[in-house]
Amino acid sequence: MRDREPVLCPFIAHSWPRVYLFCGDFWLLCILFGLSMRVNFLTVGCKLNNCETEVLERHFSRAGWDVVSREEPSDVTVVNTCTVTARSDADCRKLIRRAKAMNPAGKVVVTGCLAERTPDALAGMPEVAAVIGNSAKKNLLSIVTGELQKASGGVIASEDPDGPGFLPLSPLIEPLSATRTRATVQVQDGCDEHCTYCIVPRVRGRSRSRPITDIVAETENLVASGSREIALTGVNTGAWGGDLGAEGGIAAVVDAILRVQTPSGRRVERLRLNSLEPQAITPGLVRRCATEPRVCRHFHVPLQSGSDAILRKMNRRYTAAEYAQKIELIAGNIPDAAIGADVMVGFPGETDEQFCETFELVQRLPLTYLHVFAFSPREGTPALRLGPAISSERKHERSRALRELGNRKRLEFHLRHVGNVVTVLLEGKPATAATVLRGLTDNYIRVSVRAPSNRINTFVPVYVEDASRDGARGVLVDERSASFSTARGSQE
Repeated sequence: MRDREPVLCPFIAHSWPRVYLFCGDFWLLCILFGLSMRVNFLTVGCKLNNCETEVLERHFSRAGWDVVSREEPSDVTVVNTCTVTARSDADCRKLIRRAKAMNPAGKVVVTGCLAERTPDALAGMPEVAAVIGNSAKKNLLSIVTGELQKASGGVIASEDPDGPGFLPLSPLIEPLSATRTRATVQVQDGCDEHCTYCIVPRVRGRSRSRPITDIVAETENLVASGSREIALTGVNTGAWGGDLGAEGGIAAVVDAILRVQTPSGRRVERLRLNSLEPQAITPGLVRRCATEPRVCRHFHVPLQSGSDAILRKMNRRYTAAEYAQKIELIAGNIPDAAIGADVMVGFPGETDEQFCETFELVQRLPLTYLHVFAFSPREGTPALRLGPAISSERKHERSRALRELGNRKRLEFHLRHVGNVVTVLLEGKPATAATVLRGLTDNYIRVSVRAPSNRINTFVPVYVEDASRDGARGVLVDERSASFSTARGSQE
């Protein structure tokens, strides 16, 4: 880190991204008298952001801070931001204002991708006390704590965005509550693809793989702490190992995690792969997932467009036909796999015919759900120069058509499971009543079932009675069997 720049002129500092921090006497008194500081975290954006928030929570907790829920009053609120679209930017600013309104006497610290991209604009918001970009996120605790003790403000320069390391893990991962079922493990950060519409490489830096020994160590601790499902995440998860010269790619990570065993004999019971680019979907990886029942039958493979002309303008490194082969490879080898896709509409210059190519491709492929996004111009990205802008009305029409198609596909997928028995990992979040619990199947169906609270964080067989676009509803198999036996006995 560079030397801190003069306090008198924080907004004209030349280093970027920057950290702005302003502290009052109240904070110094808390430090001096040993009062416990309270912190909460608000997160916008992807699974990686949520994963990093969890690590930051551990950092603050181990340092003696009380980590409280978003509804509770706090001394510091950390907002972990996203900047992938203009909508994300707006959501982040709204959340910042809400955080200050909920805790008028507290300090709002902003970090994440939007903090990396527009530190000056965020620092100019009256609600914001500190702005810490992604490249300094791993030092967030020490920055905040250090400045609180000084009770003074200033500017702290962060590392180069191409050079940050991963958020350091606590030496020991704290035991998880009994209701914590799933944990996320970051395996990679950054991206080298440089899609013409995407701002992520600018705010996350180059692709960097986490050492496999660290991944395994964290997984072992999480399993020992009670997590039943492990989900792998990253900006471009499938790129793991490219910068390390590691053989096997993400499949090597899968194999290493499946070999994890704690001293007490516990192993990973369910492993979920988050979003993988089409290039990462190889016959070898599909075969591994098909033959290992602990790997979830769930793949999210971004498409973006079904038009080869648009894919070239996007700098996506595959054709529509190549993408289709990847999806058919999954569906042909893994029965009832959930297969999702990201699709973008309204890319500059996209014609009606090119949109129809996308619609028709999505319609005929065995996709089970869609995430639909309208193109959002990001300053500094090449896409702004690649064609005329598409009107908001046309983007809305195309988005609606694709979302309706995605909803039909999701409903059809859920309905296929009515009358079947599925395995559900129950979570501690009641759906409608204290006796109704929800959980996920390995193929990404959210199921509601009446069950006692002692079944939380367990795998249960559920007979699916009906389904909707949002999920399915069922009954525990053991209860259904008991009811059937009782009814049969009364008839006799």
